Amino acid sequence: IHNGKYAVAGMGNFLSNQPGDQRRRCNECPPATQDGVMVWFDIAENNDGDLVVAEAGYYPTWVDRSTYEIALLGLDEPSSVDSVILLEAAQRTATVFEPTIERRTTLP
Repeated sequence: IHNGKYAVAGMGNFLSNQPGDQRRRCNECPPATQDGVMVWFDIAENNDGDLVVAEAGYYPTWVDRSTYEIALLGLDEPSSVDSVILLEAAQRTATVFEPTIERRTTLP
């Protein structure tokens, strides 16, 4: 949030698998390269007729490089992945967004 306005850019790596090049293969990429986020805004009209952000939230995501699937952490996690890996991914995302934007735990 800057001057009461929201801006969202570069939300994560939805085009995953980062194969790298001859010098650096994907298995050398830091774990955070699988982290991402989906941001949710509730837009409403105020008494003056202006559109405003009534509520904002985020959903941490994690990309499974083996299947290219995006998992919503805490809502739709792959059972084949160690839960510690997913928890650490959610915590990394939380350090960026909280407390400014609250993590959502249900779908709209």
